[in-house]
Formats: sequence, structure tokens, C-alpha cells
Amino acid sequence: MASNELTLDIQDDALRVSTASVGNVEPQLTAIGQTLQADEQLGLKVAEALPVPLLITRVGEGKVLFANAAVEQTFGYKRDRLIGRNWSCLIPKLTCRKRLEQMARQELRVRGLTVEGRRKDGQQLWLSLWQQRSVCHGVECLLTILADVTEERRETKRREQQEETLQQLLTLADRDRELIACDIHDGIIQDMTGALMHLEAVRRGIRSGSTDVDDQLQHVMQILRNGINEARRLIDGVRPPDLDRFGLAGAIQSLIDRTMTAKKVQIQFRHNLRGPRLSERAETALYRIAQECLNNVWQHSRSSRAAVKLSQNDRGVRLVVRDWGVGFSPQDVSATRFGLAGIRQRARLMGGSALIRSSPSKGCVISVTLPLDKAGTRS
Repeated sequence: MASNELTLDIQDDALRVSTASVGNVEPQLTAIGQTLQADEQLGLKVAEALPVPLLITRVGEGKVLFANAAVEQTFGYKRDRLIGRNWSCLIPKLTCRKRLEQMARQELRVRGLTVEGRRKDGQQLWLSLWQQRSVCHGVECLLTILADVTEERRETKRREQQEETLQQLLTLADRDRELIACDIHDGIIQDMTGALMHLEAVRRGIRSGSTDVDDQLQHVMQILRNGINEARRLIDGVRPPDLDRFGLAGAIQSLIDRTMTAKKVQIQFRHNLRGPRLSERAETALYRIAQECLNNVWQHSRSSRAAVKLSQNDRGVRLVVRDWGVGFSPQDVSATRFGLAGIRQRARLMGGSALIRSSPSKGCVISVTLPLDKAGTRS
């Protein structure tokens, strides 16, 4: 960011200011300090020309002796209101100021310390602080550069969140692959192995003239039917066929009907989908979120009833699932718990958001919103 960059070149009383990385601040700060001691007027001229905020404060008091134009631009204070005041208004945290005062007493240089700052209007800033001693107006002083790195910090935070999201998605994908592998091994492969063993017995029976060959074939056919059903169940886990057959509302209704039959839970379903149909990715995401929410109802909440609402307007689509079960404290639940993480990450992947509200004995409400411009619709 240009406002956080500077290079100074002082030759024969001529000043040139250009841009370079903030990493070059320290030698430039040293140059300003040396110039102040050799020629105070030129030193102040150099300080004024800097594109980043620079303060000169009295050692031990923190009283501002000089502030350049960039201080006004960054913090919103008029310079004449800062001169003579303590610069603590720019660094609100007492612990941070005390640390800086201690370093100043020990005559230690501060090199790129990240501190929290505050504008006059209360807006939070993140600053890279550089500080060293010099002499100005005939007294010992501190030269302090306060480079605004708020955007860089936000960008770093965004990257960290994206990396965390990616890691959670990879973890979820690995879990899904492991579950599919286990299902294939424990289900389909076992069925196929059993069918093969019975077919071998049938072949031996035919050769020996056995009379129960027909019964054995019936048993093989039943095993194969079980394998086919298991394969369909696995396919349903990847892309639910009900979405293509019935649409999103119909698929969720089918899911609810199966859940009520298998788990003895009463579930009320309301929907008012209108407008163009959502993209396949968005429909699959919402179906999986509804599936995970209902799994939470019968696995964890111990609630005998739940409510599901699916609504759509011009801006987006919202899915709300509520139960009246045992509830939990969201802050006490690991952020990486597969169920909750899956809900949050599926929503985030579609450009949406998930809000999970719960407390012990108060049930749980999970609200997921996907904006139409991010979720996409079918042409």
C-alpha cells in the first residue's frame, strides 16, 4: 500500500521522496533522526514530506512536539489539536503504551511492532510502529512512525480464514471418502462375496444333481437385490436423485418423510419457493444442510418434534431448521465438529452464511441463507 511506503534520499540540502517497502523504514527513520540533529529545519521538512504518519514526542512525557500531514489523514485529528497533548489518544490500549514507555526508558528501538490504534471517529486501525530516539527543539525526543497496515491485516485474516475453510472442506471430503469406502467394503463387497460363494455352491449342486438349486438361486438373487439397493444408497449420498425427480422442496419433503418413518420424529415442513430454480450446486448444498440438521435432531437433540422452513425471495433463499431438544452451548462445541462445520462450510462455499443459535434445554435453531447472485439459478 503506497501510503505505507517511503524512501528518503538527502543530498546537498535537496529532498527526494519516493516509494519502497515498509521493511526499509528503520534506515529511513535513522536518517531523519540524524538530519534533525544536524539541521532541525531540514529534518522537520523531511518528516513533513513523509507519506506515512510520523510523530515527534518528548521522552518520558509523551507530549507531541510535531505531527506531519499524514497523521491528520490517517487519524482524523488536526495537528494543532495534537501539539502539546499526550499521544495516547492514538494508541488506546494502556498495556501497549506502558510497554512502549518501558522500551523508551531502556532506550530500545521499536521495529515494526503491530499495535492497535484508533481514529478520532473511533474507527479501529492496525499500525506498524517504528520508534527511536533523537533530539528536537533541544530536548530528547522519540521519532515514531505509525504505518497503517489495517488492510494488510484484514487481507491476512481473510487468507487465514480461507485456508481454514479449505482445510475443513478437505477434512470433510476425506471423511466422506472414508465413509463411502467403508460402506462399499462392509456392504456391496460383502454382498457380492456372498453371492459369489452361493453361486459356486449352486454350480456344485448342479453338477451333483442337487434338488435345492432353485432355493439357492433365490437366495443369490436376494443378495444381489441388497447389493443394488446399497449401491443406490451410495449414489444418493453423492447426488440425491430426488432432487432431479422432485426439485428441492419435494426432495426435502421426501427426506422428512423417510426421517419421520425411521426415527419417530414429527417434522413440520413449510416452503414457498418461487422464481427460477436454483443451480444444481445450490440445491445439493441446501439438501445436504437439511439432511445434516435433521441428523442433529434425532442423533443429538433427543427432540420428538422439529420444524423446517424453506423460503425464497428476490435476494436469496433461506433454510431454517428448529428443534425443541436438549440444546447445547455453541461456544463449547468444537468449530471442527463435522456436523456444524459441514453446515457452515457448505453455506460459505455457496457465498452464504449459517447462523446457529442454541443453549442448554432450549433447543436449537439453524438458519442458512444463500444469496441468489452467489448461489446461481438454472437458465
